[in-house]
Amino acid sequence: MKTISLVTSCTFLCALLFAIPTHASIKNLALSGPEMVSSESSNKMNLVDAANYCRTLNSVCELRADGTPCNGDSFKGWRLPSADELGWFLGLSKSEDYLWTRTQYTELDKYIILSLVDGSWGWAGYAADVNVRCVK
Repeated sequence: MKTISLVTSCTFLCALLFAIPTHASIKNLALSGPEMVSSESSNKMNLVDAANYCRTLNSVCELRADGTPCNGDSFKGWRLPSADELGWFLGLSKSEDYLWTRTQYTELDKYIILSLVDGSWGWAGYAADVNVRCVK
């Protein structure tokens, strides 16, 4: 019985070793997220209006996720970001305003809001007035 559990344990450990990526493969791992974020809205709005704002936005990019400057081109096809997508831009903004995300909080009528200046977060009901930045 001990021999079988020892063999099973060794087999499991070997499988884990091959499943864990090496340092070289981690360096080449391509993480994907949004490429750019729009300027912050000039007005606060509820969640539905924020989603519509992003859907109809035709705007220049304000920040790129990789830190390179935007070249002034206007873009369509923006969307309301998830909390993870908005997190790609943490520390790249000086605005202390909270921003809408489409990520639901634990309660069905609440959504995560996030500040890009320091990563602080909270939640707001969908009818609350909050600023928005859209991602592409």
